[in-house]
Amino acid sequence: MDANKLAKRLADAGKESAEAHAAFKLLEDTEKSVLAEHTQKFIINGAKSQASAESQARASSEFVEFLKEKGRLRHEFGIKDVEYESIKVYIDMLRANQALERAQIGIL
Repeated sequence: MDANKLAKRLADAGKESAEAHAAFKLLEDTEKSVLAEHTQKFIINGAKSQASAESQARASSEFVEFLKEKGRLRHEFGIKDVEYESIKVYIDMLRANQALERAQIGIL
């Protein structure tokens, strides 16, 4: 395989992995803020306690959708990361194979 094509493929996969990770981390880092925002809505609407408001917020369709999106992005990041790591392993295997071939030629 052409080294330049392989290097580009590795760079592209790394970029996709980094972008997927950033998207996931954004939701992960804002989860508490989103929960607090939804909790406040229930407090304003008359929830009897903070715990009750938070429980209602966690059960709200908006927060559940937020968690589903976070899960989807975590999954996407996992797939992109596996693709990136697989290309790295493939490159390492090519290098090892080439080194073995050079060593065999030297022995003969």
